[in-house]
Amino acid sequence: MNPLLECYGTDQPLAAPETIEWRDWSLELTGGDVKEVRFQGNEIIRSIGYILRDENWGTHELTLMDIEIDRDATGVAIKIINTCQLGESQRITLTRILHLGNEGLSIQAELQGNCQFSTARCGFTVLYPLQGVVGSPVSVRHSDGRIENGAFPVLIEPWQPFKDIQRLTYQHAAGIDVAAEYAGDTFEMEDQRAWMDGSYKVYSRPLEKPWPYWVDATQPQNQSVRLAASPCRNPAIASDTPIAMPSTMQMPKLGILLTPEMLLKPEAVIASLQRLDPGYLIYHCDPRSNGYASLQPLANILAQSAARPLHFEYVLPIDKTEDFSEHLRQLADQLHRVSLQPDCVIISPSTDLKSTPPGSVWPWCPPLEAIFTEARKIFPGMTLGGGMISYFTELNRKRPPVALLDFVTHATSPIVHDAADRAVMQTLESLPYITRSTREIIGGEKIYHLGPSMISMRGNPYGADVYENPGNIRMTMTRSDPRQRGRFFASWLVGYLSQLRGAEITHWCPAGLFGSLGLGDILAGTVTEYPAWRLVQFLAAQQGKLVTLERLDNPDIVQLVFAGEPSYHLFANLSAAEQCINAMSSQWIEDFSLGEVAATNERMTLSAFSVVCLREN
Repeated sequence: MNPLLECYGTDQPLAAPETIEWRDWSLELTGGDVKEVRFQGNEIIRSIGYILRDENWGTHELTLMDIEIDRDATGVAIKIINTCQLGESQRITLTRILHLGNEGLSIQAELQGNCQFSTARCGFTVLYPLQGVVGSPVSVRHSDGRIENGAFPVLIEPWQPFKDIQRLTYQHAAGIDVAAEYAGDTFEMEDQRAWMDGSYKVYSRPLEKPWPYWVDATQPQNQSVRLAASPCRNPAIASDTPIAMPSTMQMPKLGILLTPEMLLKPEAVIASLQRLDPGYLIYHCDPRSNGYASLQPLANILAQSAARPLHFEYVLPIDKTEDFSEHLRQLADQLHRVSLQPDCVIISPSTDLKSTPPGSVWPWCPPLEAIFTEARKIFPGMTLGGGMISYFTELNRKRPPVALLDFVTHATSPIVHDAADRAVMQTLESLPYITRSTREIIGGEKIYHLGPSMISMRGNPYGADVYENPGNIRMTMTRSDPRQRGRFFASWLVGYLSQLRGAEITHWCPAGLFGSLGLGDILAGTVTEYPAWRLVQFLAAQQGKLVTLERLDNPDIVQLVFAGEPSYHLFANLSAAEQCINAMSSQWIEDFSLGEVAATNERMTLSAFSVVCLREN
């Protein structure tokens, strides 16, 4: 099998970054964007990119046409030219001039083309990393000269922490003063951890302004970013404020998502559920598009399967001219008609499937308190869940009536803003902040469910819909991410699980059963299992067991130990490079592996994004 397909689910070539160094500075160039800006070895900026969005917040791909690098006594000068084909006859060119020298890093960008185009965002986005930055003191100079002092938030902010940014200075935990100046538009910051990104983001054009908007590319569009860094004059402040995470947790109950499309081959569903043996099922029901016709096939499948809890995820149609309670009664009648008895019902108003950015008008919706109060009457004795069946971003902005709910839930997606392999793995850094911020909202005692958590995106709150992926490439906000079919997804799920410690999550759904959201697919009448299938099958068998994170010297390797007789050691390589582990026990026997794993004496080598599970003999 093609090694790229086996690992990533696509044969799209891997991006090869070029490292640029100058004295205390280093950075990477990938496709014309700047990544991993470091000063004295410390990452101070994660990315400086130029983003071109379509009307639905999808990302237009910029094609790298030319790059020129010149070095002299003053530093490194770089000229980068990208182009983008927006339509049959619409073409734009982006020219960026970079200089890395004694004064720091400067980037000037000019966008020009033969057209006007509609966009949700066009301009620089600068990402600040989390390590060494969370909780750090910040000073912002506004366009009117005012100075605002604050800090990078620890818990996730639902709104912009800082607006109207002309200059932003912060102190890195390593004792570095970092200053960035922004010009060419009005810039502000959002807490990108809300979207599962491992960063804070400064971007141009405030969200309060209307979008999409028109850009006249026949006239040059200019922006610039200037970055400086130096050792702190004052003693360094211990600004990195990681959320305390215990080393152990109880393995959550593990769920599998079912949708109407997945039920078309009932025999395959029944056999697959028997093999995976999940702790519960989530069924997604949106009567606006599917009605209730799929309830009978679902009931037939469950009647022929081993008994397991059914969590019924219901999109409640909302219309100002209708009584929402009639839809709840209709649901109750339909469930009774097919003799379906869910263990719980998760209710999400249809209006909440779309995000409402800062400055936008919230769509009409009855108060959530009224919806769940009525649901209690219509479903007496039923366990009711709420929150968001979309993402934490929406939960944080529209908070649920916690006292009326038996549990709170939300999903995650790692490909909202950046679909690069490294960026997707870096989303794992945000998970402890997402779960602790949720705990701050719902309290320490409320039951907390999480998921679905696959890479592919099942819904797009930020645009008309998720995107198809006919080219089978890495792309943002697609319903079909190729890595779902490669071992990359399995490695990412191990990293995901390791970040749930301390959140007291009782239920976790990592993926759907079949298709682009799933762990496998039905091809020519036969079930094809993706690499993550075997991992999820193993995790389902560990439900309720004590899980311990064993800290290793290598940050690219995660090791989880599952207590029991026998106990299991689960390793995952979260990087694209081969990694080694020392001090292995000769008493461990391989239970399963995904990817190339080589063991000699007390040393084990894991290929890119590979996973191996060892059983104590």
